[in-house]
Amino acid sequence: MLAAFLWGLGGFFSKMSVTSVGPWKSALIRTFVFFPLVIVYVISKKEFDLKLEKDSIYSIGAGLTVGIGIILVRLSLSFYEVSIVKPIQRLSILVTVLLSVYILGEKITLKKALGIGLALIAFFFLFPLNQNILDIDIGHLYLIGLILSLGMTTIFLRLGILKNGLNNARFYRALAQTLIVVFAVIVVTGTRGFSIPMNTDIIYPVLNGILGAGAFILFCSGLETVDASTAKPMIILSTITSAILGIIILGESFTVEKAVGIVLAVLAVVLLSYKRS
Repeated sequence: MLAAFLWGLGGFFSKMSVTSVGPWKSALIRTFVFFPLVIVYVISKKEFDLKLEKDSIYSIGAGLTVGIGIILVRLSLSFYEVSIVKPIQRLSILVTVLLSVYILGEKITLKKALGIGLALIAFFFLFPLNQNILDIDIGHLYLIGLILSLGMTTIFLRLGILKNGLNNARFYRALAQTLIVVFAVIVVTGTRGFSIPMNTDIIYPVLNGILGAGAFILFCSGLETVDASTAKPMIILSTITSAILGIIILGESFTVEKAVGIVLAVLAVVLLSYKRS
């Protein structure tokens, strides 16, 4: 729950950072803040033992997919409001739940199926379709790629934690995420991407990185004992924080469709994560 709240705040600052410094510099600054914080935390744990084994591929896969997701989030925010992007981003839960059944062997119950159905309905309320449903532009492709990449991330991370341990998974996921983001910035912008603005605008991606590191550390702790198909839905709660801040502070539009979509997404979370005591 705390991880979801921190990610929600981070999502708001992500939009602010994209607006102030652009998507590529935003991703780079956030990564340069996120990585050292996670590494310091991991090294501070006495049980941490840096070893690269074949099963480390799962944690590395989690880092690569989330790195792609971070880039796609910022590109999507160049097209759409944060109160649209964040709810759609959290619909990656559908990918996570389906893959958790197929790859991790987790059970799908009637309650879980109903939750997936609600999330699908929420998707169509939130997804910014044009009048012609087949009129797909680059912004739509960014959103679809975002859902797929982040949906796979949780599966890889869960496998990494189970196979290699909590802190090894944290380390390799953070390392791979950093490398893919830096590589993408170099490919797209060249050395221009590394010209960091030394003014007040830098505070937004820095805060995004700090909140992201805290949320990631907490989420991994939960994922150590909780199924991926249960842990992932909890993160969609960050949608509420991002959407509300976007509407109140950034003056983003508040429509009936957006409200219905957010409510349905929250109901999907309740169904997918609730367990009887």
